[in-house]
Amino acid sequence: MKKVILFFCLLVAMTVAQGHEATENRATLVLRDNRHLAVTLYLNYAEAMHQALMPGRPFEEFLLTHSAMDGAMFQRAAMQAQTQFQHALKIYNKDRSELNVVRWQWPAPTVLQQSLRERAMQLLRGSAAHAHAAPLEIHAELSAEQDVEAVSIQFPAEFQKVLVVSYRPSQVTVERKTVSPLITF
Repeated sequence: MKKVILFFCLLVAMTVAQGHEATENRATLVLRDNRHLAVTLYLNYAEAMHQALMPGRPFEEFLLTHSAMDGAMFQRAAMQAQTQFQHALKIYNKDRSELNVVRWQWPAPTVLQQSLRERAMQLLRGSAAHAHAAPLEIHAELSAEQDVEAVSIQFPAEFQKVLVVSYRPSQVTVERKTVSPLITF
């Protein structure tokens, strides 16, 4: 019976849905202390998971299938996608040596599944064409043995196109009741 209901929902969703837009994926790279690089990814995670777990199937089918999974099964699927993404993301130093990305922080599987459920509800209500899910944040970092002057990055294919913003923050302390020195950009 559950499969019949899921199949019916899929048929309704596919006839109602007019497509989905991928939100722009972004990465922010922040170099601190010359050797420490903080990486923050802002992803359309549903689309990335779809491409990792069910690439040959319609997005709507992925969305309905994974939003209806029991928690343990969804957690295994989420871990599979995360492992795949972690192995595929590569950061290279300017000498083309690979830098080790560590301390990954992923959204909890319950957060991911809730996001998919919200998208599935939009799909079933017929508002999928106007749905724009907020990107989910993923954090990671690396510490290099030598100063990092420049890097190149390769993203998992499932992330599609990624806009990269990079910077080295400059800091200044402003004492109480004083005017700061010029802050340059």
